[in-house]
Amino acid sequence: MTNQINFIHILPCDIHPITDRGRPGGRRSVDRMRFRYPVFLDVHEVDVLVVGAGPTGLRKIQGLVEAGARVHVVAIDVDTALVPSTVASVRTGAYEPSDLHGKRLVITATGVADIDATVAADATERGVWVNAADQTDDCSFILPAVVRVDDLAVAVSSDGTAPSVVSWLRDRIRQEILDAETRTIAVEIATRRRRIHAVGGSTEDIDWRAEIEALRHR
Repeated sequence: MTNQINFIHILPCDIHPITDRGRPGGRRSVDRMRFRYPVFLDVHEVDVLVVGAGPTGLRKIQGLVEAGARVHVVAIDVDTALVPSTVASVRTGAYEPSDLHGKRLVITATGVADIDATVAADATERGVWVNAADQTDDCSFILPAVVRVDDLAVAVSSDGTAPSVVSWLRDRIRQEILDAETRTIAVEIATRRRRIHAVGGSTEDIDWRAEIEALRHR
């Protein structure tokens, strides 16, 4: 089993009005920053609904499949690039509220604003987390730009306000920060933590920053 290295989230959030996600188009009276609690999810063998199977939907499906999710696809038109054997199910047709049954996560990417808003509202009403592609107001979570190198993962978000800047920053991180030295340090720190845990020790009180700096300058 590989070691999971801690990840970094960069969230330059702006303040803007948020919607009442219980119904499309509703507005709350309070302004606040959204998407303030970044997490990485374990979706292995989790049932996830993806509505829409065009180019955007396919990218979402691919990422979920790679993460081990059981992906259920609903779309009127299914891109021929989708390999049915890679997902749990494919239903060709319009979205129906019953498609949400048993799903723990939903991504809607039909490209039709009203449909995606309806899917999002239905999911939210049922207490299911939902992402609506390119419709931040209808999301209960957003998908950051992610850089992965071995067990290192860096997630970058702008609170949904500036995706082009996020992509640019992600590429800079890949080129300038996650270099060979960083990967070597990550492996060494993971090894040290594993050894400490193996003898029943705790790693909570160790000054890991000092350890990392020592590795950088050895």
